[in-house]
Amino acid sequence: MKTRSSALPNEAHSPAEIRKILLEQRYFYTARQLCAKWHITPYRLRQWKQTWRQTPIIGDRRELVIVALHQGAHDIAGIIAHLDYLDHARYTPEEIGEVLAQLVLEGIAVNHSGALHYDWRHSANDTSYIF
Repeated sequence: MKTRSSALPNEAHSPAEIRKILLEQRYFYTARQLCAKWHITPYRLRQWKQTWRQTPIIGDRRELVIVALHQGAHDIAGIIAHLDYLDHARYTPEEIGEVLAQLVLEGIAVNHSGALHYDWRHSANDTSYIF
């Protein structure tokens, strides 16, 4: 798992890592915050955005559920409402339940007495990839 200390300025990032970083900027951080987190220059971030401009950086259903959990949604109804706000799509409770079950297995989400939460240990308190 990459963390801040291992994300040196000259380190090469894979396309999958760049996509994750750009998703973090779309949903969580300002450009300045993101550059500080990943030790990249604003110029590098602009380059990545320019390269990826033909492929819009929008989260898929799984990633949007992670965003909802990370931003405080704790039940399926709240997650569905959050996803509707983010991408104007209405998902069924079954669709979201499937995603949540997988996120729990992956260690990204935890269930505390029926309330779902983003597991901050997954991203080492946001010092590594959130997605």
